Amino acid sequence: MNAGQTPAEDACPCEKTAQSKITPNPGVVANGETLARMVFSPRDIGGDGRLIAYFVQCGHLTGGGLSVDREEICGEKNIHARAIGGQKERARYAGCARAGAGAVRGIMDAAGKQAFCVSDDAQKNNPAHALVKTSGGQTKGQTRTLRDDLLLLMEKGFAPYSP
Repeated sequence: MNAGQTPAEDACPCEKTAQSKITPNPGVVANGETLARMVFSPRDIGGDGRLIAYFVQCGHLTGGGLSVDREEICGEKNIHARAIGGQKERARYAGCARAGAGAVRGIMDAAGKQAFCVSDDAQKNNPAHALVKTSGGQTKGQTRTLRDDLLLLMEKGFAPYSP
């Protein structure tokens, strides 16, 4: 993993070029960007106050991708506003879990290979949208272990919401 702002030369192809087709396109997710994921209680938080495995589902990581926002593009206030607007009766917005894109890309699998790709997935209604996916080749058990590593990283960056 390089220390610069762009993904490493050996990065997944999805990380090297902008993936979304909207205009203007925010471009490739830089290593220095902060990724934020909305946390809802009690859905994402256990009785001990820690994030639960449901927050980062293996099926999302190996499928379409784990949905995150690029905080430098949309801003913290915008994330809070969207989350509050999306609250359900049984799930109240509790805050954001954050991790640096470079730190996510820095998680290595058992073979010493980059475990996760971070790619832009800008949407018309959310130009800050990005996806975190496994880089491929991991077994289900390895994916669970890597998910736990990602979960711990994001949990370290959890900031409760306070209006």
